[in-house]
Amino acid sequence: MITRTEFDDLTALEKAYALFEEGDELDTRQEGDFRIKLYLVSDFFVELWVGSNNAHDSKLLSLSEDEVLRIYDERIDISPAF
Repeated sequence: MITRTEFDDLTALEKAYALFEEGDELDTRQEGDFRIKLYLVSDFFVELWVGSNNAHDSKLLSLSEDEVLRIYDERIDISPAF
């Protein structure tokens, strides 16, 4: 089980591997040119941002519970995750 701090210290390739090995997809949203998928990894959240025009614009961002609640508001119920 990986922690958020450990995840943040990984390279981009290692983060992608950890996400797809340990992550559970919770939601998908669109923001501008990005398709954003929210995952639960261990006990923290990760967003996978993929540019619709260029896959090289992809990024992985870890989020706190507060950030997820603010961004996803009433779209999803994260209480079963804890």
